[in-house]
Amino acid sequence: MPTQKDSKGSDLAMVRRFAPFLRSYYVQLVAILLTVILLSGVNICLPLLIKSIIDGAFVDRNASLLIWLLAGVAAVYIARNALFFASRSWSVQIGEGLAFDLRRALFEHIQGLGLAFYQKIKPGKLTSRLMGDVANIQEFFRNSLGTMGADALTVGLVMGVMFVFDWRLALVSSAVLPLQIIACHRMRVGIKQTSRAAAEQLSIVHGDLVENFSAAEVVKSFGQEDHEAAVFQKSIELTRQAQISQRVVHVRQKIIADLLIGLGYMVVLGYAGLLLISNSVTWMDYSGTFFLFWMCLGLVYPRVASLISEAGKFQRSLASLERVYEILDVRPTPQETKPLAKLPGIQGEVEFRNVCFSYDGGNKMILENMSFRVPAGKTLVIAGPSGCGKSTLVNLLLRMFDPDSGNILIDGTDCRHIRLDVLRQQIGVAFQECFLFNRSILENIRYARPNASIEEIENAAKKANAHDFITRLRDGYHTVVGEGGEVLSRGERQRITLTRAILIEPKILILDEATASVDPESERAILKAIEPIMQDRTTLLITHRREIIAKAKYLLRMGEGPALAGVRPTYQYLDRSKETPGKTGG
Repeated sequence: MPTQKDSKGSDLAMVRRFAPFLRSYYVQLVAILLTVILLSGVNICLPLLIKSIIDGAFVDRNASLLIWLLAGVAAVYIARNALFFASRSWSVQIGEGLAFDLRRALFEHIQGLGLAFYQKIKPGKLTSRLMGDVANIQEFFRNSLGTMGADALTVGLVMGVMFVFDWRLALVSSAVLPLQIIACHRMRVGIKQTSRAAAEQLSIVHGDLVENFSAAEVVKSFGQEDHEAAVFQKSIELTRQAQISQRVVHVRQKIIADLLIGLGYMVVLGYAGLLLISNSVTWMDYSGTFFLFWMCLGLVYPRVASLISEAGKFQRSLASLERVYEILDVRPTPQETKPLAKLPGIQGEVEFRNVCFSYDGGNKMILENMSFRVPAGKTLVIAGPSGCGKSTLVNLLLRMFDPDSGNILIDGTDCRHIRLDVLRQQIGVAFQECFLFNRSILENIRYARPNASIEEIENAAKKANAHDFITRLRDGYHTVVGEGGEVLSRGERQRITLTRAILIEPKILILDEATASVDPESERAILKAIEPIMQDRTTLLITHRREIIAKAKYLLRMGEGPALAGVRPTYQYLDRSKETPGKTGG
């Protein structure tokens, strides 16, 4: 558990880290500062006007003075609300702007992170930080920042006025303020910890919800609705407990603040009563001052309580800010190194040279000393059982990960020395999972190349044997495919992903189980589309089809490897172009 000192240090460090986000809002921040200064000055005018009414207009029975002073009271209320409106308007601008900037920075950073990051954290947790935690920060700047500034200045000014009129009564009135500060400071860490715990548990629920909704077909197929309901109930029960713990700390803080305020009023009334009872002052002489102090206390004590409450919200926003920076501090992988090659006129030769890779730092090798070479424009057929590392091999070529050792070369250049965007623009991929966005077919295809013309898209669709079925749809290329492409068959989705892959005219084409899990008719259509696409392109074709494997001139057979505990990964690379077998590694 962090100590008070450690927590304070980390709070200041977090505020300093966040400061660059505020640079775009210096004008609004200065405007808020000036507004709260004016607002504090206006607030102090009210008790002074009341004192003048009692000591002047009431005692002297001066109607003209009373009218002027009442007009002053009205002006105070008008000015106070106008200044409050201006302050809140600028606060809203800052809050909304910061939320926009934070979400944009966070999203862009997440987009730049490697595949390993997405494999470690649930989408719902990311959504929670992107939306929920940023909303907490937004809420503080929108509703609390101006209030805290105005309250702090008002308390300072009012206490100054009180000491000017009667330093002894002012000293008595401020006796409870140190207790308020001590209570606020002692509860600071507890508020931050419970706020963080509640946010973390809520992000877990978000993650579970996304997973459950995505797996609706599986849940219903096995009749596990009741089980999932029980799991969700347990998850939201933990969330409920975390939220209750957070609210209990906030309520406890407010109760302590209110009790100390009550103690302050009692002390002031007791001291004033002693002065009157002991005849140290007379009511006639002291009534104006007493009402002045009573109104001043009405300004000070509630604002002290408000400051304590806002301090709790500040700790909550700091907890959310820490969770945001936990994501922003993740370094993008793989890292780009210099110098970076642009590979003009790429031919497409692919070579793996003694490549080793594991997901856990070497404890469980997925690929071990793998070496093979695919000449430019040729096809390498990759075969092997599930879990042997076929898709991992593809991800390494795309630099979703970097190998633990060894080299992956394109046209003799190490992939780590090629700019990522350049590398991936030269590789077209049709994954086994045919993911489509809930957008039109046109937008899904154009996703690979946003500036592609309709003619180029249609030509690519014709090559992928997709154009005919697309044009038969009621809205053609403008048909919205639904969540995950649900309005299309798997074979149709696969052909659209093929179209997307070849739209960029890649020199290297990766087809990961392009005919897996489709009906025979769709399989024939896909195979018919694949054959011409593979011409004059370096192609890595992952397949289980025996006839394709038998005809392959370049074949990579991958063994059981990491799918079985304690078994080392093996492979066999065959170069049949010269009818000469290659060596076996592993």
